[in-house]
Amino acid sequence: LDHIEFSVRNTPSWRPVAPNGVDPCQSGMDAVRELGGCLAVATTVMQDLEKRGIGIDEYGPMVFSLDAESDFFETIAKFRLARKMWARIAKEKFGATTERAMQLKIGIRTSGLSLTSQKPLNNAARITLQILSCVLGGVNSLDASSMDEAIGLPSPEARIFNLDTQHIITHEANVPLVADPLGGSYYLEWLTGRMEKEVNAYLGE
Repeated sequence: LDHIEFSVRNTPSWRPVAPNGVDPCQSGMDAVRELGGCLAVATTVMQDLEKRGIGIDEYGPMVFSLDAESDFFETIAKFRLARKMWARIAKEKFGATTERAMQLKIGIRTSGLSLTSQKPLNNAARITLQILSCVLGGVNSLDASSMDEAIGLPSPEARIFNLDTQHIITHEANVPLVADPLGGSYYLEWLTGRMEKEVNAYLGE
């Protein structure tokens, strides 16, 4: 908390804390508990900062580090829901009055747990879909695993393929040209609503 308070006062453009869902998720935690855990940590941090006289409007945007799993629609729903739930917590629980204070920025890591050593080329398809789910889910930054990461450290060729995949999705498929292209999808809205109930139940627990 001393570190966070110092950062708010002296390095306000730098985000001093990023609740981490990647490591718990890579250890087997499901998406509901991953998101619930990050929301709980962020809420506790803000409660403790309030005791030090730092309100959420002064703190600014929250940052979560989340995992991108192979379940395509669940991953998109998780990212959308994270922003929705944090905006509500910021406004209703902490009295945020600025749009900036209600924002949630999401940095992700694609799932290393989903990769297999037996057929590394299949990992390319997995990673591509995970990257696409991140773009459709509106994340702010992503670090994708490499297709040979189940065997060892990424090779230079795999890392270049990884970057090229992101460029193809961005500049050839033009996916990011539309904000929230899946907004209004019946299935995605239903899934997001179901996850919200489950996350709230987990937070209550």
